[in-house]
Order: sequence, then structure tokens, then C-alpha cells
Amino acid sequence: MVSERSDLDNRRGFDQAVDRYERARHGYPPSMFDDLFAMLPAGCQVCEIGPGTGQATGDLLDRGASVTAVELGTSMAQRLVARLGHHPGLVEVIKAPFEDARLPDDAYDAVFSATAYHWIPTWAQTTEPARILHHGGVLAIVDSLQVDSPDDDGFWERVQPIFDRHGAGRPPDDPPVEAPDEATPSMLAILRVTDEFADVELRRYRWDQHYTADQYGELHRTYSGWLAMPEADGEALLADVCAFIDSDDDGHIVRPLVITLLTARRL
Repeated sequence: MVSERSDLDNRRGFDQAVDRYERARHGYPPSMFDDLFAMLPAGCQVCEIGPGTGQATGDLLDRGASVTAVELGTSMAQRLVARLGHHPGLVEVIKAPFEDARLPDDAYDAVFSATAYHWIPTWAQTTEPARILHHGGVLAIVDSLQVDSPDDDGFWERVQPIFDRHGAGRPPDDPPVEAPDEATPSMLAILRVTDEFADVELRRYRWDQHYTADQYGELHRTYSGWLAMPEADGEALLADVCAFIDSDDDGHIVRPLVITLLTARRL
């Protein structure tokens, strides 16, 4: 049995950072959406879990999907409506955790989630999508995975002592950072053994991000772990990290990323 993550309550912290989240969080590769929509019928009905401020929602709508967006944050949901509520394809924004949203059975062609699926309680990760999907419908899970690459000039290893000094280093049981062609989301192993889904496929897209010190600071202020820290402690951490970027890395860093698209079909 897969254990529940111990920081599940931290998923509500994103609602404190709506403006920063909208500014700092990146979108996703167009080729990823091309691959996804090649699996779906025209005019598909999509349930999006954890849309935030709409980093992926607009791409779903632009490709002709009707979207039911399930967002647990009040401020996030309000911003999503303000940004995309005028769009004729946006059917509904439901403010609730996915596991409590009471969505109808057998209602969707796809259940989609971008960089949010790890916030769903483990008991609901396969049972709830299976319940609300049509037979043959697609569960599509997107993850943003930092990878091991020389493109970062070793920055992420060199900066770790600063995180450690502020009590924000990597947990001892964290898996090692993988090579780009080996980046693997945790849901892959789960979907491969579930009785509810088949035709499991994993696609990878290189999607490196470039930041100035200020831009990285803004991004980091949208992370759940930082949002859970006392404000003074969090700002002290970022002051040291940003100063390190400016002094040792000429004010610019690369974050090597692979976006993964994990798909499976409902039996």
C-alpha cells in the first residue's frame, strides 16, 4: 500500500500566492498538447484537476476541449474565472478538492492534471478518475521534473549548502535527480499495476527554464515548502540564494527540466 504524503495540507498554501503563481509558473510544450489531443475525440470533455491560474487550461480550450476545472483554492478559482471564464469552451470551475468534488460518473473523455496530481490523496488517484471517465477515456498526468544536466553548470549542487543551512535541503529519502531520458513520474509504477487502466505510455519533453536571480526568487515563493515556512525564514533563505546567483553565476541560472506526459486508458 502506498503511504499518504505527510504534507498534504500544504496544498492549500498556493492560494496565498495567486499573483506570483500567475507570473512565475511556466506553461507546457505545445508538442505535448499535440500528442495528448491526438488521443482524444474532437470537442472532448475534459476534467482538469488543480488548474491553478490556468497555466495549461488555455491550451486545452484552444484545442477545442470543454473543461470542467476542479480547483480547491478560492483565490485560484476566482483568478481562473477572471482569466478564462469568458471562453466559450470553459464549462465550469468547481471549487473543491478533487476527491470531494462529487463529479458525475462516466462523464469525461479525459482527466488531465499538470504538476498537481501529487496533491491528490493516494486512495483517489486511480479510483476517482476511473469512476468519472468514459470507458476508453484517457487519464493524462503531467509532471515537471528537474533533471541532471551539464547545462546548469553545476549550480544546483553548488547551491545545496545554502538550502541545508536554512533547514530546507533535500530530505534524506529523496530519490536522486535523473538523467533527462530517464526522468520518471511516480504515478508510472502505480498505473502499470492498477486494474482500472491499460495502455500506459510515458512521453518526455525537454523544457529547460532560464531565470535571473529575481525571477528564480519569485518562482521559489510559489513552492509549497516555502509557503509553509515562517515568512522571515523563507525570505532569509531566498536572500542568500539570490545573492549566490548574482555573485557566482553572473545573475543567471538554468533549471534543466523534463516535462513528462503519462497517459493511460480507462478499461
